[in-house]
Amino acid sequence: MSRKPYMGPSESQSAANAEALARRERTYSAASGASFTWAYDYHQREPRTLRELVHYLRNAHAAEVPTRLHEHDLADDGTPRMTKAAEGFIFGRMDASDAAKGDDPLLSYHLTPFRAALHAMRTHRVESDRMYGALVHHVVVAGMGPHEAAVKVGVPRWCASTMAEIALRAFWRSMSDLRLAQPIEPEPISA
Repeated sequence: MSRKPYMGPSESQSAANAEALARRERTYSAASGASFTWAYDYHQREPRTLRELVHYLRNAHAAEVPTRLHEHDLADDGTPRMTKAAEGFIFGRMDASDAAKGDDPLLSYHLTPFRAALHAMRTHRVESDRMYGALVHHVVVAGMGPHEAAVKVGVPRWCASTMAEIALRAFWRSMSDLRLAQPIEPEPISA
């Protein structure tokens, strides 16, 4: 039995391989780019309904509570010793960041982004933002329904659900783990 010697790929096979290689890069990168763009589009991740918004915000609040409150040993007074995370959560500042004590960098990260955003909203200088902060607190932390929380902060019943959704969406959009330092106002130059 005699075999033909190997001559390499034919011209048609070479052309098919080159076409397949060119098409492979284009196909996967386009699909990957489209899925990446869709996944990180802000509007795709935002909750669509008031119920979904309340659910996400309550989960964000619950996720910040430390999973372990006490150490295994006892404190000096005989009670269970609290963990550092629990002490910081209960007794610490709501807008605490990962910056070292006494250091104020331009950019740092909030340890509890939900609590920091709620603190900023509840202590804002604009009255409507403080009202939004109270409404968010009643809905998420106190567990009230959005409609009844809006009525409690002084919104008329006929627009309470709409105002609750506006307040919760404003809070949702303001919540971030980034902490930017406030710029120092330069002193005016007198002539």
